[in-house]
Order: sequence, then C-alpha cells, then structure tokens
Amino acid sequence: MRWQRYLAAGVVTAAAGITAACTTEEQDLLDRGFPPAYAQGYGEGCESGHKAGGDGFSQLRKNPQRFAADNLYKQGWEDGFATCKGEETARQQEMQSILAAQNRHVEEKKRKHSWERELERDIEKALSKKDMELLKKLGN
Repeated sequence: MRWQRYLAAGVVTAAAGITAACTTEEQDLLDRGFPPAYAQGYGEGCESGHKAGGDGFSQLRKNPQRFAADNLYKQGWEDGFATCKGEETARQQEMQSILAAQNRHVEEKKRKHSWERELERDIEKALSKKDMELLKKLGN
C-alpha cells in the first residue's frame, strides 16, 4: 500500500514542520520587535496549542510561575495557544477528510473488483464448455 507510506511520511514531515514553525514564529516575533517574554510565551503556547489540537508530536509547554507573574509571557502564551490550536484542529480535520476519501476509494475498488469477479462467474456459468474453449483460443 504505497499511499500509506506517503501518508506516514507526510505526517512525520508535518510534525517536524509544526515544531519548526513554532520556533520560527517566535524568532519572527522577536525580529518584528515584540518583547522576548511575549515571543517566548507565544512559542510555548503555540506548541501547547498544537498538542491540544491533536498533534501527537508536540508537547505541552508552559512555565506556570512565569505565566502567573509575567503578563507579557501570559498574553503571548494565550495568543500562541489559541492560534496554533485552531490551525492544528483544522489540519487534523483535513487529514481525517483525506483518510476518509482514501478509504472510500479503496472500498470502491474492492466493490468493483468483487462485481467484476461475480460477472465473470455468471458468464462462465452461462457459457458451454465449448464456448469457453473458443473464448480462450481467441484470447491467446
């Protein structure tokens, strides 16, 4: 099943991309002039949001003491969490939709193959032995 290998590779690639995206997002915020506390909170909230949205590769990250004491970190964490949870939830729904479509395709192929085999058996029953031998000769 070649498609399963491609799907597995896509999942691993997506997981690596999510982790890299959170790190890149944090750096991007710093480059755009956001305070380091906000950017770090955003990065940790983002990874936590991906985890909460269904990504099995991400981890929950949060510094509870800093969250309670540092408003910039807290705001960044909450913003990152909300944004990335929404993105991950959408990504998970898209993957489920793709898997469902793939499963429908596989089932349709099975039904078609089953129908073709049934048709062949019905034809074989309807034809005489002599007719079958003639068909085999024509097929060669």
